[in-house]
Amino acid sequence: MEHNGLTIDWIDRCIQRKQRVLAVNFDEARPEQDRRCWWSVYLGGGVWESHLLAPYDRPLSAWEPVWTQLGGARAFMESMPFWEMQPHNELVEDGRAFCLAKPGQVYGLYLPVGGSVTVNLPPNATYDVAWWNPANGRNGSFQNKANVSDGTKRFTAPDSGDWALRIVAKETQ
Repeated sequence: MEHNGLTIDWIDRCIQRKQRVLAVNFDEARPEQDRRCWWSVYLGGGVWESHLLAPYDRPLSAWEPVWTQLGGARAFMESMPFWEMQPHNELVEDGRAFCLAKPGQVYGLYLPVGGSVTVNLPPNATYDVAWWNPANGRNGSFQNKANVSDGTKRFTAPDSGDWALRIVAKETQ
């Protein structure tokens, strides 16, 4: 998922130059692009757009699964104050995940190949955790909800495939 690294690099370069970051946007003419790219951009603090180029050799309905999955990514992001969050992949101590966070308050993680991740959560808080299946699209819901205490925690996706994880400190809800 090179898109996550590109997004973070562009944001970091703007910050280093003391320039305002408006948005890092990937404007792709491939709506059927693997959803792992969209999620890696979102969890890097960027924006993903999909559009169609002429000639339209397929009916628009052929892309309905893509629009539904993009809607799911939007629903996940809107469940957090993403505009206040920054990319923090370094908070993932073990496993493969992209992390957008407001440290100590809210974390959004995307595991492009599922599996497990280890995250060190700041002290003096308890956290609500919930999993989101990106394949479920905009009508998906959070599942496998749990409460955890602070410290180093290992989280394992509920099933195979890519998954997203939301971690929210109870005081911020």
